[in-house]
Amino acid sequence: MMKCGRLIREHTGTKRYALFGQEAIGSTWALVKMNLFLHGEENHQIEWGDTIRNPKLRTSDDMLRHFDVVVANPPFSLDKWGTEAAETDKFARFLHRRRVSSCSRSAPECLQGGPNGQRGSLTLPRPC
Repeated sequence: MMKCGRLIREHTGTKRYALFGQEAIGSTWALVKMNLFLHGEENHQIEWGDTIRNPKLRTSDDMLRHFDVVVANPPFSLDKWGTEAAETDKFARFLHRRRVSSCSRSAPECLQGGPNGQRGSLTLPRPC
């Protein structure tokens, strides 16, 4: 996350951006918050929780927020990442609605293009 902020500043010369994120592991969430504070990243919203079962970055009308750039490290290599929740996802983030068991089959669903040409980067564990 810090690298994203630095790259934006280097390429635009401004701090007119915001960083958003959600992390399921409490200790990792706390480290992110501390790191942002120590590096002077003031415009951010980092939520604590499971993005599959309870995405917290939502609009006022309870829709998922959309972003210009997305960097993700999905949990699809974990045995219990939330396949049951993905199958009945109210936000239709998993379009194929089939039982998804591996990250290699799920990766394309994470990279759905947005209406305004959003970009994304997906980090997948090895082996996938």
